[in-house]
Amino acid sequence: MGTPERAAITRAQDEAQRLIVIVGTCVCALGLLSTVFFISNIKLPDTQSIEENERQAEELADEKRGKTARAVNQL
Repeated sequence: MGTPERAAITRAQDEAQRLIVIVGTCVCALGLLSTVFFISNIKLPDTQSIEENERQAEELADEKRGKTARAVNQL
């Protein structure tokens, strides 16, 4: 469906895109594997600390409110 030159260009583009996809997939796989093997083993505790984080956030908010109130009183 066209000239032989056009078919040759189409085939060259197909082969180039195929190689680009193969190389891209290999690069992604190597990046993933290197990340998996070279990241340090982070030790996670068995306890959940949501309550502790909420308590700390409340304490910080109370401190900020206290500082704001003191600053307003000083004016």
